[in-house]
Amino acid sequence: MGEEQKRSGDLGEKIVYSILQKIGWSSPSRNFDIPCHNQEKHRLKKNDRKSHGIDFLTHLHNPLITDVQDTVVISSKYRGKYGVSINTQLKDFIRDIAPAIECLKKNKDHKVNFGNKVKRTNYAGVIFWLSRNDDDVNRGVIEEVRDLRDRNNFKYDSIYLVDNKRTNFLLGSIAFAKSLIVGGSVEFLYPNTSLNVPGLNGRHTSGSILPLQFINSSILPFRITDGNRKILVITVIDNFVEDELLRIIGLAQNLTNDWANETIIAFPDYRQYEHEIQVNRSKSRFIGSELIRNLSVRSYSFGNFRTLEEE
Repeated sequence: MGEEQKRSGDLGEKIVYSILQKIGWSSPSRNFDIPCHNQEKHRLKKNDRKSHGIDFLTHLHNPLITDVQDTVVISSKYRGKYGVSINTQLKDFIRDIAPAIECLKKNKDHKVNFGNKVKRTNYAGVIFWLSRNDDDVNRGVIEEVRDLRDRNNFKYDSIYLVDNKRTNFLLGSIAFAKSLIVGGSVEFLYPNTSLNVPGLNGRHTSGSILPLQFINSSILPFRITDGNRKILVITVIDNFVEDELLRIIGLAQNLTNDWANETIIAFPDYRQYEHEIQVNRSKSRFIGSELIRNLSVRSYSFGNFRTLEEE
């Protein structure tokens, strides 16, 4: 490995580790190898593969599906310009992480079980593919991905791609939610999915850990508690569109379950002067709703993951 490549890799892992702390994935195992259990199938090019290198590994309770544990292999890819061959590069990344997930299932040294309540373990991967090129600062490549069918038949449950845009959206959303109060608590909201059945002590409706399934979501819900203030915050990755606002208001009604006395929906480009008419028109579609009386639309700014290089 060249010096420049090593430096980029080290910085990428530093950035990803900082992100994991911010989303509550705070105690991952780092930089280790596991034995390959299928060297013939997992062989790359002409090299025999005897082990798989893993950047990060974490185990999470799944608050969206009862009795499920998420075991997540996290890969850091900190590169130059994204370029045009998005599919080709991403397929290479998947061919790297997918065999590691497959072999992790057979590795007893890194198994963690949260107790008898776990009935199924979901083995997943997260690829943080980040570009350090200035032209790609908020570029999203997820929308550019085409046919990625797994012709190698690797055994894993899911792989999530997190690009520059999703990363900066995630960081900006967390910073915005925290900026709304001085004290109190800011937590990720865990919606009712019909698969997270309440137990004897009820259902966890929010917490400090971002669910795996939200890692590259285009909206993020938060629950803020500050004394008597109970605020539902929903940040949206895309620019303001009236139809999207209507959809998010409908979602907010389902998420509050009457616990929130204030609702804030935030778009990255919202400007009151430009969008107030559309907001009022959207609110008028929900006349009589208690939520609408205490709903505001605001703007927020994307974060910048590159500042994490310096932390």
